[in-house]
Amino acid sequence: MPTFSPPRRAVAGLAAAVLLLASCASDDNGDDEVDVTDGDAAFVVDDAWARSTPAGRGAVYFQITSSDDDAIVGASVDSSIAAVVELHETVAADDGDVDPSMDGDMDGDMDGDTNGDTNGDMASGDDEGHGGGMMEMREVASIPLPAGETVVLEPGGLHVMLLDMPEMLEIGSVFDLTLELETAEPLTITVSVRDA
Repeated sequence: MPTFSPPRRAVAGLAAAVLLLASCASDDNGDDEVDVTDGDAAFVVDDAWARSTPAGRGAVYFQITSSDDDAIVGASVDSSIAAVVELHETVAADDGDVDPSMDGDMDGDMDGDTNGDTNGDMASGDDEGHGGGMMEMREVASIPLPAGETVVLEPGGLHVMLLDMPEMLEIGSVFDLTLELETAEPLTITVSVRDA
């Protein structure tokens, strides 16, 4: 019985296609890096992800590097994702300053866990990793982006807060987040929804 041998050009073409697909794929830890150029400014956004809670709140995290000095001064999403979007930071609360309405629903406790601080940024009384102090979220007017410096938005620090969400975000889904910048044009990034 004769054997089939594919032409060498077909094998070489298939190998090239596999290499091209591999180079376009995410790296091993799931991070997706996006390079965006806006006029003279260039931005690199890495690992944009979000999580949400049944309480109608969610948080978005990512790393961003700008080629020029700039600042994030606002953000927005489609109203099907959230009615209100704010820039927040998690900080040590002064004694008695923790907003009780935020306890258990902040960006660090997206799993609805009632024993608090599973991710290190809740106003819950669990002081692990915070030197014995309570933590709370505060809205910030802007997030500075010094030229060439990577700014990290992460649980327990700076983040984009999604409020008045009509429904929980579905794990594995994606949505667009538009960042309003102080000097550059608005920057739209794609956010992946995951647990952590």
